[in-house]
Amino acid sequence: RMLDAGIVPDAASFVTELVLAGKFYASMMDRDGSTLRLVQDRRRRVSNILLRMQSLHVKMDVVAYNALIGALSRNNDVESAFKTYKSMASSNITPDAVTFLELFLACERRGREVSDVLAHLNIPYPTHGEKREEMIQAALSDINDSSGDPLLIKAREYVDEAEREMELYGVRHTSESLTALVIARGKLRQPEKIVRLFETHFKATSDIGDDRFFATCVQSLSKIDPNEALRIFDEVYDKSSDNEKKIIRPNLYALNACVAACTELRQISDARKRVSKFVKDNPATPLSSDTLDALFKCAAASGAFAAQAPAIVKELVDQLGVTPSKKIFRQLYEGVGLAHENDRAVSKTLAQDMFGDAHAKKYEEKMASRKNKRVGDDDDDDDGSSGGGFE
Repeated sequence: RMLDAGIVPDAASFVTELVLAGKFYASMMDRDGSTLRLVQDRRRRVSNILLRMQSLHVKMDVVAYNALIGALSRNNDVESAFKTYKSMASSNITPDAVTFLELFLACERRGREVSDVLAHLNIPYPTHGEKREEMIQAALSDINDSSGDPLLIKAREYVDEAEREMELYGVRHTSESLTALVIARGKLRQPEKIVRLFETHFKATSDIGDDRFFATCVQSLSKIDPNEALRIFDEVYDKSSDNEKKIIRPNLYALNACVAACTELRQISDARKRVSKFVKDNPATPLSSDTLDALFKCAAASGAFAAQAPAIVKELVDQLGVTPSKKIFRQLYEGVGLAHENDRAVSKTLAQDMFGDAHAKKYEEKMASRKNKRVGDDDDDDDGSSGGGFE
């Protein structure tokens, strides 16, 4: 329509199209997974956009390159994102902070594959956290990506390359790029790299390291090095005045990450102390249902759910007025993650006390209806004309 109206699209027009294409295919992948047909369709769409740019003699600038890298990274095509980045040099285009932000986001999305693999490994919790991390690293080293390369090693090489290139070009971090890099390192289970970034930017005179960056450091370390996560939390939020910087107030994101670290360490008492201190020091910041959920998980992991959960409800729900979510009701009512019968009984009682018997009854009716529907669907399948059931 632009061409019919005599309007020649410029670089901004194609940048918009690349961004929208990236978002569209990312949403499709979230819904349907990374199917071969979807990947091929996406590559055709992006190629057509680039060919139309060439036919209209529209030159790629750094904004267009960033949009293309972003579109590729949103679709977890890390290889193509880095190939596009390397082609910038042949076009005499200098990358900027947004370029490296998109590359770090691409690495972070590849890191999600590592998290997905871990979710299906079902590695048990030994007594010592370091032993568990050794088991995880050994398991990941044997898993390859779609190209046959070791998934973890290849992904780490990409993020190392992006960080080196950023330093080579002398591009300074923004708060966004720094936070994206920390998330990528966390997904790729590199706690020492996160600590190095924290130490560099916490003591720096610049304001690049902000509250979001520090909270992300705590969150990214909470499951891979919980002791370091707690140390950083204390150093930033309790001792920031010692560093001659303005006092940084912890946010709920950092607090919940801190509780998650306590969960890994099986320290429910420490988690509750930290939450109580947060409430005392930040009276204007109300706790959320996520904090309540995190404390329940910590109590369960610590083997003290029956003893601790009622006290958690009394403190957060009864005294502080935290409203539990429907997700919490389902988890408590069904005893999700609780192995002991006594824990499950206490959990179900808490769900009924917090939400009321009427809510519990309605939930039971809903579950029974779903169960009956599934049974009906199975009966319909059995009534088909396939020739008589099991042979």
